[in-house]
Amino acid sequence: MNLKKFLLPFIIVILLLTNAALLTSCSSAPAASIYVTTLPLLDFAQKIAGDTFTIASIIPKGVEPHDWEPSPKDIAALSASKAVFINGRGMEQWLKAVDSANVVDTSVNIAVDENAADPHIWLSPENAKQQMAVIKDTFVQLDPGNADVYEARYEDYAAQFDALDDEFRTQLGDAPNKTIVVSHAAYGYLCRDYGLTEIAVEGIFADAEPDPKTMRDIVEMVKSSGIKYILSESKTNTKVIDTIAKETGAEVLYLSPIEIVNKGEEDDDYFSLMLKDLDTLVKALGE
Repeated sequence: MNLKKFLLPFIIVILLLTNAALLTSCSSAPAASIYVTTLPLLDFAQKIAGDTFTIASIIPKGVEPHDWEPSPKDIAALSASKAVFINGRGMEQWLKAVDSANVVDTSVNIAVDENAADPHIWLSPENAKQQMAVIKDTFVQLDPGNADVYEARYEDYAAQFDALDDEFRTQLGDAPNKTIVVSHAAYGYLCRDYGLTEIAVEGIFADAEPDPKTMRDIVEMVKSSGIKYILSESKTNTKVIDTIAKETGAEVLYLSPIEIVNKGEEDDDYFSLMLKDLDTLVKALGE
């Protein structure tokens, strides 16, 4: 009996099954027990969970949270997870397609005010602290045996949020100027907390270029107010901002909305990115 000829069909079947498993694995959403939808929530959840849960962003790197649409495999992954932390306030416009049984809205304890339409709540350190508290409470419910660990981690980071808030108040409190011109309306809560006024070139989701009249009005305002800096959220897509800068003689500075990981920011966390933004604001408002 030819042993090789006898075994060959079995070997082929095993190889086919192995390849099918690999293809299925490669095409599915990243495996995780906890999913998040924004960069700050990923950072907050990892800080509280440590190694207890596997945490991943359901949204691919570099994609805006409000532009993304889930595939059927993404929806299945979200539905099978222990929890899905969302920002809320309209950031996840695709959420209606997902079973909400395990969805945790981290904006639940944040008061609605004149910035209700602005989903960028994390740019206020006090709001971000409340988002982390919701995440902490969820982990305590999922894993009560480690409640003390989650509580202790949260207390450590709560103190860092308070220190960050103090730093913003100290450095921006005496700024000679109080108006910032930004590429899109993402900074309402930050401005509310620190007594600033935001003039946005584009809307909440930066999904449309301003019309000619809006451009003229902004150019005239920058000229008449003597504003020397315009703040762009993008390091690459700066066409509109560059046009305003050219018309007014203002300099363009980068101010991160901390939504996605940009090139050169891979090693940063929420706190370091906020401090970089603070440096930018101090420069923009100090002259």
